[in-house]
Amino acid sequence: KSSGDFDGMFDLVVTNPPFGVTVSADLRDRFFDGQLDGPQSKDAYGLFILKCFQLLRPGGVGSLLVSDTWRTIRRHRPLRRRLAEHTTVHRLIDLPTWIFPATVNTGILTFTASAPPINSQITAADLRSLEKENWPALENDLTAVADPSPEQSPTSAVYQYPQQQIGDYDNYSFFIAFPRLHRIVTDTRYTTLKE
Repeated sequence: KSSGDFDGMFDLVVTNPPFGVTVSADLRDRFFDGQLDGPQSKDAYGLFILKCFQLLRPGGVGSLLVSDTWRTIRRHRPLRRRLAEHTTVHRLIDLPTWIFPATVNTGILTFTASAPPINSQITAADLRSLEKENWPALENDLTAVADPSPEQSPTSAVYQYPQQQIGDYDNYSFFIAFPRLHRIVTDTRYTTLKE
């Protein structure tokens, strides 16, 4: 079967795509139209995120262990825009650097393959300050973040903000920070460092 034969067939997709792998422009262009979407990175894990979405039935859940760079770098803006507009993002979690012997920061992205409702809230958590190899604390913090009303812990920072806030910023950046800080960064009354 061709890869498109399985689109829309799954209720759950869980994956850990490869990091540091670049795909051809032809493969990337099967997912993104450079004229309509703008330039999209050829990093394989970005395409895995989008393919995960395509494989899911409406209402299906995708969860990926991915590099955190998709959330902010310009070359993943088309991916972020599609996620912000066509999925309901539930969790963004930055994991401690000691989990994987890699040079990238890893995180968890969990979403539902359905457009976000007006009141959709993203739970974003930073677990990077956990003591090295403290697996019980990691388990406790991940369990706490899964709660519908998560609370801060002594070892993690947890935030909730409306998903619609992602579209307030031209770059469609997904962030793990105080929502008020994001509002300040996107406020046109302030001069940016770039300017």
